[in-house]
Order: sequence, then C-alpha cells, then structure tokens
Amino acid sequence: MADSYIDYQETQTYGKHLVLAANRLAKRYPVFSYIGKEVHTATLAVGAELIKVRGTQVTRSKEIEGKQDVLPKARKALTATSLWVRFHSDEVREEEFFPKGRSHLGRPELVLEALGTCMRALDAHKSVLGAKEQRAVLDKIAKRLEAAIEASKEAKHRVTNASPALEAARERWLLVYSGVKHLARGTFILAGLDTDAFMKDTFADLAVVEPARRKKRQSTTAAPQASEVVNG
Repeated sequence: MADSYIDYQETQTYGKHLVLAANRLAKRYPVFSYIGKEVHTATLAVGAELIKVRGTQVTRSKEIEGKQDVLPKARKALTATSLWVRFHSDEVREEEFFPKGRSHLGRPELVLEALGTCMRALDAHKSVLGAKEQRAVLDKIAKRLEAAIEASKEAKHRVTNASPALEAARERWLLVYSGVKHLARGTFILAGLDTDAFMKDTFADLAVVEPARRKKRQSTTAAPQASEVVNG
C-alpha cells in the first residue's frame, strides 16, 4: 500500500491536518467536502481503537506494578524461611526447602514455585517450633503473588486481542487516505494549480516523506562517485 509507512499515531496527526485543509478547500472545490468527511470518519475509528488499547495497557501496567510490589515481599519471606531452617538445622534440612538453591529465583513463577516447595516442607515438619506460623506467612504471600501473575497474564491477553481491531481500523484509514490523495491531485491538476505545493500543504506526510526520499536518492547517486574517486 502506498502509505503503509504511516503508523497508528500518525493517522491522527495526518488525518486531522487533512480534515482542516479539506474544510478550507471545500469553499472553492466541493469535492473536498467529501474528502474531509471520509478522512474524519476513518481517523475517528483509529482514534477510538487507540483509546481502547491504551486503556488496557494502563490496566496491564497497574497489574504488573502489583506483581512487582508483591515479588520483593515474597523473596523476603523465602529469606526468612531460610533463616528459620538454619535455626532448626538439627530438625530440618535445607535441601527439603530449597532443593534447587535460591540463586535461580528471578522470575515470579519460580518464586511462586519455591514458596510452594517450602510450604510442603513445612507441612512435613508441623511439630517443629514456628513451622505453622511460617507456613501461614508463606501461604498468604503465595496467594497474592499467584493472583498478581494471573492478572498480568490476563491483561497481556487483552492487549494482544485489541491489536487486530486497531490494525483493521488503520488499514481502512490507509485505503481512504491513499484514495483521496488521487482525488485531490486530480482536482489540483484540473484547476491548474501548483499541484506539488498544494499536495504538500494538504497532505502533511508528503512534506516529511518526499524530502527524505530525495535525500536517499541523492545519497545513492553520490555513492558511486565517491567509490570512483577511491578506485581512481
């Protein structure tokens, strides 16, 4: 597609610019009244989907913050359990509580797994002083961490599901935008206007893309000349 370089946010910038320009031009060229309405509708559609995605991303970020908040507390609870185990080393063994050690406990899922292992070990040593109390602490923090992990997964799923609708709205916007470019160019040509100048004033992306393309063309044509000098 001719305008596929335009991203989601740029549809809002370029769309609004075109609508304003079309409203001005419509006073002399009625076809721009149609152009303005079509682009306005397509731009609003992308904007609505952007709001939905941003909303789920905000929700997700809050849920991830919740996970990050409980994670340090879960690690501290494991450290406290390790100290409890050392204090009762004559009755319990470290390997029962931390069979894989503690150095690998980075990801939340691994921390949750370690909490479960410790709780099962504590269940096996209920008669040891403080085992029940330590088990209750771990159970409480494990439930919080598990809930935070699940909330983060669900939020990520919602954001992923929001993307197809946003992409569909953008594809529709690109079709409209590309189509009205041809319509506008034809109008400017028939009116005997400076077509390139009016196109850049009306379609803001052209003022950005065309200079970049010219610069690229100049750099590619200049490159062989430079190599010729070196080879000579």
